[in-house]
Amino acid sequence: MKTTASIDAARLELLLTDLRLPAVKLMWKKLAEQSDKEGWPASRFLAALAEHEVAERGRRRIERHLAEARLAVGKTLATFDRPSRWSARQVMALAAQCTAGAYFGKYVIVVDDDVDPTNVNQVLWAMATRSRPAQSIDILRETWSTYLDPSLNPPEIRPWGSKCLINACMDYRFIKTFSKRTKLSKDAYDNVVARWQELGLSGTPPVISVFEDEKSPEKIT
Repeated sequence: MKTTASIDAARLELLLTDLRLPAVKLMWKKLAEQSDKEGWPASRFLAALAEHEVAERGRRRIERHLAEARLAVGKTLATFDRPSRWSARQVMALAAQCTAGAYFGKYVIVVDDDVDPTNVNQVLWAMATRSRPAQSIDILRETWSTYLDPSLNPPEIRPWGSKCLINACMDYRFIKTFSKRTKLSKDAYDNVVARWQELGLSGTPPVISVFEDEKSPEKIT
């Protein structure tokens, strides 16, 4: 026999479908459990549901605009050329304010076109070799976060958060003389190890297990 609660839940699912609120339909059970556990007031529960719905609609709107724009395949904000020294900061600011970046995003990192933004190791390498903490990092305060962020305590300060914008690009003022990227391939390493004694090197070859991605192109387009 179905309980009143299960009947209400099934009815709510139908109502949310009719109202075309997919994000609310997806998240309401999880948020309701958290709300009951933490004793949220009704306004906070409703605000959390509305946040997810707004974020999802923003994501779909961006997808629709991208389709309408008919950009070249693979062309994104991450792959636009950098025409001036200000472009990296402008891209960071723009990425932090579009819906996908504005809602609950904490870190925005911009890299040059010789770094694959989908490769975490390459992004970390760019941060270590090209960013300057005192000049390359900006903090945005009182930004759009969520009631679900466990790092924001006490809970009363939610949903306001902050963002860190990191410019991991080469300094454009010195773009023509910036130190060239040094790459070590597995083949080059094996060749040196095989000829270690012949080259008159002492001791044993250092053990290296991380190499430049062989399939990584010179330029990401």
